[in-house]
Amino acid sequence: MWTLWQYDLPSEQIPDKTIHSDNFKNAEFLFYDENAQLVRVKAGDCVNNQLLGYDFQQVDLPWVDHRPPPQTAKAKVAKADKTAENVETVFPINLDKIVRIVVPKTKKGKADESLVIENITLDTSKFLKVDVFVNDEDDDLTELDKAAYAGTIAQVPHKGHKTTTTSITLKLTDLYKRMDVDDDDTVLVTLVPRHQGEGVTIGGVKIVENPPPPKSSG
Repeated sequence: MWTLWQYDLPSEQIPDKTIHSDNFKNAEFLFYDENAQLVRVKAGDCVNNQLLGYDFQQVDLPWVDHRPPPQTAKAKVAKADKTAENVETVFPINLDKIVRIVVPKTKKGKADESLVIENITLDTSKFLKVDVFVNDEDDDLTELDKAAYAGTIAQVPHKGHKTTTTSITLKLTDLYKRMDVDDDDTVLVTLVPRHQGEGVTIGGVKIVENPPPPKSSG
């Protein structure tokens, strides 16, 4: 997957694949080599697999450039907006049913934004899956190959009961390109739990502007 990230993912989707974090590049690990000698290796020495002396066979990857079909008509979410929850008052919420929330954008139209679902409190011993849609007016939310699908919160069960809190960020820039949001200053976010019963609490949902990409040191 690391090699696919570096060489095969479209550059226009991820323009800067350079790792800029010195903390990451300078992290050190100790290994025994093939001669049973203890060696010290930095993470930055391992980011190019070809320098390590191996490569992978090139095969077709149809999913690399796949994008869901665009939403050809503007979603009629005005009716849903009237029954949707208020983002200022609904949270925290125990997600045991489908929830729709109207969330304000940072800018009107197709801005460079991300959806942040924060303070997600999970029971790590349970299977959890929550699909996230933006401006989806369909009652049937089983299909994921469509413009409104933004991403998924997922967890496989771990042994032993433990409660943990995390957040997830879903980039909306490409999603906006596939739908008509030119005049919108809010979007309708739909959270669809696929698991049975309780197990996840959502602390909040917001849209933030994406930071500019880091400048290349070269």
